[in-house]
Amino acid sequence: KQWYQRRVRGEEQSFIKQFEKGLKLQKERILQVKKEGRERQEEKERKYREEVKKVEQMHTDQVELMQEKLNNERGEKVCWTEERAKQLKRYRAKKRAAMKKTIEELQKELIASEDSLHFKTQDIKKLCN
Repeated sequence: KQWYQRRVRGEEQSFIKQFEKGLKLQKERILQVKKEGRERQEEKERKYREEVKKVEQMHTDQVELMQEKLNNERGEKVCWTEERAKQLKRYRAKKRAAMKKTIEELQKELIASEDSLHFKTQDIKKLCN
């Protein structure tokens, strides 16, 4: 009977050791799976952060380009406005000079016409007398 009990105990202990080994292996496998899951999640989060960073950089670049373009357009508009003002000033000066010349010519013709009329009137008076 003792022999049988020892044998059963030996088998039980062997079974318990096998069970504990299997349990230990399962625990290790579960820990490994959890670790791999965490690593995949961390990698996924890292890729997501990188993607967000790329998108943010792209938007920052676009905003900078738009600001640069706006500044250039403002500069061009100022230059265009200044150039337009200069052209307008030259045009006005040219027209003013042309009007002055026309007025002077008209005044000369008027004076010449008045002189001519005056002398003609005197000639007529002389002839009538």
